[in-house]
Amino acid sequence: MLITQDIESHIRAHFIGEEIMEILPVFDEYVIVKYHPSGPVDRARSSWTRDEAEIYRDIVRYMVFRIDADEPHGVFRPVDTHTSLDAALVTAVAVKHDGINSRAAYYFMRSIT
Repeated sequence: MLITQDIESHIRAHFIGEEIMEILPVFDEYVIVKYHPSGPVDRARSSWTRDEAEIYRDIVRYMVFRIDADEPHGVFRPVDTHTSLDAALVTAVAVKHDGINSRAAYYFMRSIT
């Protein structure tokens, strides 16, 4: 799958304040984005604003996006955020076969962990 400049820029715009490490195409209609999330400098704080944010380089997250030509910029909303690449791949497979509201990924990950 070829990720066009328009698709990549739209995905990158979703991660304002975070640091994208890698954009991985999966199947022909999904993209998994590996990134470092951001948050408050003092991690014990519950409220903070984006201008106070710090990138947590010790944390890696994965977000699954579906590519859909019918959507603006060719990208459907993100499906879910995960702490492992395995969980992100399972979600991509489950959504591809059962749809966006599928609980198959949850039950599969629960059965193997």
